[in-house]
Amino acid sequence: MKEIKFRGKLKDKDPTVSKRWAYGGLFYVGERAFIVLDDVELLTAEDTGYTGNLIDDFVEVIPESVGQFTGSYDINGKSEIYEDDLLSHFGHTKYATLWRVFFQGGCFQVKEVKTKRIKRLQEILNYVDTPEKIGNIHSNPELSEAQNG
Repeated sequence: MKEIKFRGKLKDKDPTVSKRWAYGGLFYVGERAFIVLDDVELLTAEDTGYTGNLIDDFVEVIPESVGQFTGSYDINGKSEIYEDDLLSHFGHTKYATLWRVFFQGGCFQVKEVKTKRIKRLQEILNYVDTPEKIGNIHSNPELSEAQNG
């Protein structure tokens, strides 16, 4: 059975907290997005200084940062691939191809950052040399900007 979960960056005025990610179910109240905690890089408000909405097992996240888990993992088999992740084919070499993950037309797809070429995510995951997850557009915008250079 396919696991359906989401991630989002915590919404907080403190920049050290807002760099953290929450994982789990997703719901909206108006324009505000919340993650029902499945896993979070921080445990409690006392541990983190998080001053946003921490209601039982819910945290408020930045709506633009929300991405769905694709059900796939990178070459290392441990890094889950989500919408807006950046995948590198051929590592950090001059021959590397950088792909951004997105959802469109009923399936997860990737767009090559440099050429804007689009493929289904499954196509690039079926290569012999599966791509490596190297970041995402929210935490590492410089990666895609450098390739657009």
